[in-house]
Amino acid sequence: MLIQYIIVGIGGSLGAVSRFIVEVWIAEFTRTSVFPFGTLVVNLLGCLIIGFLFGIIAISQLIGSRTRLMMITGFLGAFTTFSSFGYETFALIQNQKYFFALVNILVQVIGSLIAVWIGYAVSKMIAKWS
Repeated sequence: MLIQYIIVGIGGSLGAVSRFIVEVWIAEFTRTSVFPFGTLVVNLLGCLIIGFLFGIIAISQLIGSRTRLMMITGFLGAFTTFSSFGYETFALIQNQKYFFALVNILVQVIGSLIAVWIGYAVSKMIAKWS
Protein backbone atom coordinates (compact mmCIF):
# COMPACT_ATOMS: atom_id res chain seq x y z
CA MET A 1 0.00 0.00 0.00
CA LEU A 2 2.85 2.40 0.79
CA ILE A 3 4.25 1.95 -2.71
CA GLN A 4 0.96 3.24 -4.16
CA TYR A 5 1.29 6.47 -2.18
CA ILE A 6 4.86 6.87 -3.35
CA ILE A 7 3.87 6.25 -6.98
CA VAL A 8 1.05 8.82 -6.79
CA GLY A 9 3.41 11.28 -5.09
CA ILE A 10 6.03 10.94 -7.81
CA GLY A 11 3.41 11.39 -10.52
CA GLY A 12 1.92 14.36 -8.66
CA SER A 13 5.30 16.03 -8.31
CA LEU A 14 5.99 15.63 -12.02
CA GLY A 15 2.49 16.88 -12.89
CA ALA A 16 2.77 19.96 -10.68
CA VAL A 17 6.15 20.92 -12.12
CA SER A 18 4.91 20.29 -15.66
CA ARG A 19 1.88 22.46 -15.02
CA PHE A 20 4.04 25.29 -13.78
CA ILE A 21 6.30 25.02 -16.85
CA VAL A 22 3.33 25.07 -19.25
CA GLU A 23 1.65 28.00 -17.48
CA VAL A 24 4.85 30.06 -17.46
CA TRP A 25 5.37 29.29 -21.14
CA ILE A 26 1.77 30.25 -22.01
CA ALA A 27 2.07 33.43 -19.94
CA GLU A 28 4.94 34.53 -22.19
CA PHE A 29 2.54 34.59 -25.14
CA THR A 30 -0.50 36.01 -23.34
CA ARG A 31 0.94 38.64 -20.98
CA THR A 32 -1.59 41.32 -21.85
CA SER A 33 -4.66 39.07 -21.83
CA VAL A 34 -7.32 39.10 -19.14
CA PHE A 35 -8.30 35.54 -20.04
CA PRO A 36 -6.68 32.68 -18.02
CA PHE A 37 -5.10 30.86 -20.98
CA GLY A 38 -2.58 28.94 -18.84
CA THR A 39 -5.26 27.09 -16.91
CA LEU A 40 -7.24 26.50 -20.09
CA VAL A 41 -4.24 24.94 -21.85
CA VAL A 42 -3.31 22.61 -18.98
CA ASN A 43 -6.91 21.51 -18.49
CA LEU A 44 -7.50 20.81 -22.19
CA LEU A 45 -4.13 19.10 -22.57
CA GLY A 46 -4.77 17.03 -19.44
CA CYS A 47 -8.20 15.99 -20.77
CA LEU A 48 -6.67 15.03 -24.10
CA ILE A 49 -4.07 12.89 -22.32
CA ILE A 50 -6.58 11.24 -19.98
CA GLY A 51 -8.87 10.40 -22.89
CA PHE A 52 -5.93 8.87 -24.72
CA LEU A 53 -4.82 6.86 -21.68
CA PHE A 54 -8.32 5.56 -21.00
CA GLY A 55 -8.60 4.56 -24.64
CA ILE A 56 -5.35 2.61 -24.36
CA ILE A 57 -6.57 0.99 -21.13
CA ALA A 58 -9.89 0.03 -22.73
CA ILE A 59 -8.28 -1.74 -25.68
CA SER A 60 -5.17 -3.28 -24.21
CA GLN A 61 -3.24 -4.12 -21.11
CA LEU A 62 -0.30 -1.89 -22.08
CA ILE A 63 -0.75 0.30 -19.03
CA GLY A 64 -0.51 -1.50 -15.70
CA SER A 65 -2.19 -0.47 -12.46
CA ARG A 66 0.90 1.26 -11.04
CA THR A 67 1.45 3.23 -14.23
CA ARG A 68 -2.22 4.24 -14.15
CA LEU A 69 -1.82 5.44 -10.59
CA MET A 70 1.24 7.48 -11.50
CA MET A 71 -0.12 8.94 -14.74
CA ILE A 72 -3.83 9.45 -14.06
CA THR A 73 -4.13 9.96 -10.32
CA GLY A 74 -0.71 11.50 -9.72
CA PHE A 75 0.48 13.31 -12.84
CA LEU A 76 -2.85 14.38 -14.34
CA GLY A 77 -4.36 15.05 -10.91
CA ALA A 78 -1.65 17.61 -10.24
CA PHE A 79 -1.29 18.84 -13.83
CA THR A 80 -4.93 19.83 -14.33
CA THR A 81 -6.83 21.99 -11.94
CA PHE A 82 -10.44 22.66 -11.21
CA SER A 83 -9.70 24.97 -8.28
CA SER A 84 -7.75 27.43 -10.44
CA PHE A 85 -10.55 27.36 -12.99
CA GLY A 86 -13.06 28.21 -10.25
CA TYR A 87 -10.92 30.96 -8.76
CA GLU A 88 -10.09 32.58 -12.10
CA THR A 89 -13.75 32.53 -13.18
CA PHE A 90 -14.75 34.06 -9.84
CA ALA A 91 -12.07 36.76 -10.23
CA LEU A 92 -13.37 37.60 -13.70
CA ILE A 93 -16.88 37.98 -12.28
CA GLN A 94 -15.62 40.12 -9.39
CA ASN A 95 -13.86 42.36 -11.89
CA GLN A 96 -17.08 42.59 -13.90
CA LYS A 97 -15.57 40.73 -16.87
CA TYR A 98 -18.77 38.76 -17.32
CA PHE A 99 -18.21 37.92 -20.96
CA PHE A 100 -14.76 36.46 -20.25
CA ALA A 101 -16.15 34.53 -17.27
CA LEU A 102 -18.85 32.98 -19.42
CA VAL A 103 -16.41 32.18 -22.22
CA ASN A 104 -14.05 30.60 -19.67
CA ILE A 105 -16.83 28.38 -18.31
CA LEU A 106 -18.01 27.30 -21.75
CA VAL A 107 -14.57 26.72 -23.25
CA GLN A 108 -13.20 24.89 -20.18
CA VAL A 109 -16.18 22.55 -19.79
CA ILE A 110 -17.06 21.88 -23.41
CA GLY A 111 -13.44 21.99 -24.56
CA SER A 112 -12.41 19.51 -21.86
CA LEU A 113 -15.09 17.03 -22.89
CA ILE A 114 -14.08 17.37 -26.54
CA ALA A 115 -10.41 16.90 -25.60
CA VAL A 116 -11.18 13.68 -23.71
CA TRP A 117 -13.15 12.40 -26.71
CA ILE A 118 -10.32 13.30 -29.13
CA GLY A 119 -7.70 11.60 -26.94
CA TYR A 120 -9.85 8.48 -26.71
CA ALA A 121 -10.51 8.49 -30.47
CA VAL A 122 -6.79 8.86 -31.24
CA SER A 123 -5.96 5.88 -29.03
CA LYS A 124 -8.56 3.80 -30.88
CA MET A 125 -7.09 4.80 -34.28
CA ILE A 126 -3.60 3.87 -33.11
CA ALA A 127 -4.89 0.52 -31.92
CA LYS A 128 -6.33 -0.21 -35.37
CA TRP A 129 -2.92 0.49 -36.94
CA SER A 130 -1.12 -1.90 -34.59
